[in-house]
Amino acid sequence: MEDGAAADLILSIADAQGVSLIVMGTHGVRGVDRLIMGSVTDKVLRRARCPVLAVRKPAHGLVTPGEDSGGIHLHRIVYCTDFSDCSEKAFDHAISLAQEYKAELTLLHVLEGIAGSADIQNEIAKVTENLEKRIPGVNP
Repeated sequence: MEDGAAADLILSIADAQGVSLIVMGTHGVRGVDRLIMGSVTDKVLRRARCPVLAVRKPAHGLVTPGEDSGGIHLHRIVYCTDFSDCSEKAFDHAISLAQEYKAELTLLHVLEGIAGSADIQNEIAKVTENLEKRIPGVNP
């Protein structure tokens, strides 16, 4: 037993034990409650040295009980990237989960602040090329 702020303790234990993935639930607190209380998950997400998987109650139909283990089966996964180093690490986890669960994996990058249509087409081409490079077996 330890006494202290939850996020600080989670991060401390993760560092001390050399944890490679933190998995935690989130209540999805929003609005004023989040501003006043903050979010333990949010703090851990921002400060952890390892990947963090934040889980909240899934919408009906997104997961089904596993036949053997009583666990869950992932059907569809979305990988969001800004092409940063952290995004690259997240991709390793996304592809691993997709392969393990034989799940559909959607790769997503959001373009912001593109002025003209010529710029949009150029950016779409660059992003498409970057995303395709991440798909195993597509490139030599």
